[in-house]
Amino acid sequence: MTEIERFEVRAREAVAQLLNRRLSIPDIFFEAPWPDEKGRADLLAVDRAGTGDLHVVEIRYDSTKAPEAIAKLMCIPGHYRWVAFYRETVTQQLPAMLDSRQLYPESGPGRVGLIEIVRSEKDDLSAEILVKAERFVGLKYSQIDPFEKTHEPDMCVR
Repeated sequence: MTEIERFEVRAREAVAQLLNRRLSIPDIFFEAPWPDEKGRADLLAVDRAGTGDLHVVEIRYDSTKAPEAIAKLMCIPGHYRWVAFYRETVTQQLPAMLDSRQLYPESGPGRVGLIEIVRSEKDDLSAEILVKAERFVGLKYSQIDPFEKTHEPDMCVR
């Protein structure tokens, strides 16, 4: 595993903790096969113990990779879509090479949210929302049910 891959894998926990605080009893999946077995999301959170809104997160170490992650998210069904990256890679208010218009779909409602991963001097990680995600349309709750029935969450309340 490269150092960059290790940073991205470690960030999952910080993002999961952030979503755990913001959502109501989410089921959280790492490396989730979503929307089908061919696809993969770095992190998937389904609110209300698997019966609520679906949040899809793509994690990149380098904020300059945010545009490619956003392009991927625009093709993945989810009520809320997020890109997470390390704050230390950001050189401006928004990540380098990111035009805020890229956060919005070509048509319809929704906005991709941005999450910053913060690394402390002791190498502990936390996550903070830089730009709030706005709800996308098109995903039906009936599409989430089969996934929840066939996949066990990595984090949940039992």
